[in-house]
Amino acid sequence: MASAPVTAGKCTYCTNPSKYTCPRCNTLYCSSSCYRNPNHVQCSENFYRDQVEEEMHGCTVSEESRRKMMEILQRVKSGESVMEAEDGPLDSDDDENEEDLSVRMAGIDLNDSEAVWRNMTEEERQDFQKLVKKGNFEELIPAWSAWWDQEVQLVQEITSGSPTSPSYTANCPDVVEVPPLSELTVISCFLEMC
Repeated sequence: MASAPVTAGKCTYCTNPSKYTCPRCNTLYCSSSCYRNPNHVQCSENFYRDQVEEEMHGCTVSEESRRKMMEILQRVKSGESVMEAEDGPLDSDDDENEEDLSVRMAGIDLNDSEAVWRNMTEEERQDFQKLVKKGNFEELIPAWSAWWDQEVQLVQEITSGSPTSPSYTANCPDVVEVPPLSELTVISCFLEMC
């Protein structure tokens, strides 16, 4: 419920002209900071509480949402992790295990396959062997092509009969008009006079 602007009077909490009236106690105030003044806290807190309650009563929850929330609260009460119940057990691709893997492989020469193998967990070894047996591990590595294998035509032939393409002229530098050297040098003037 908004308060109506007031035309006359001074703010009860400061010396500024009042602009508003509290809808509960009819106190004059000039701004929201004066409305929240400690001397007016009873009205302002009741107002905020009423607004929250009104919003909560306006929200309707479906029966399914209510059931899910009750299940979550039951799991929390029984001590079961909410994340485990909703998402299932964590697998080897989770962020925590990636950090663990990076810590375990921190001081290892990654080119030494035996050292890498020794620092892998049993589950990681089994996952790796499954990938190798299935043969689909290549899908995990993006295709790479060397820059020298890519064909690029370095020289483009331009015939005199064909109009120049806009892309060609856009890449050309501007031609600068350069005056003759005799006009640029001062020495040439002195030599001609002699």
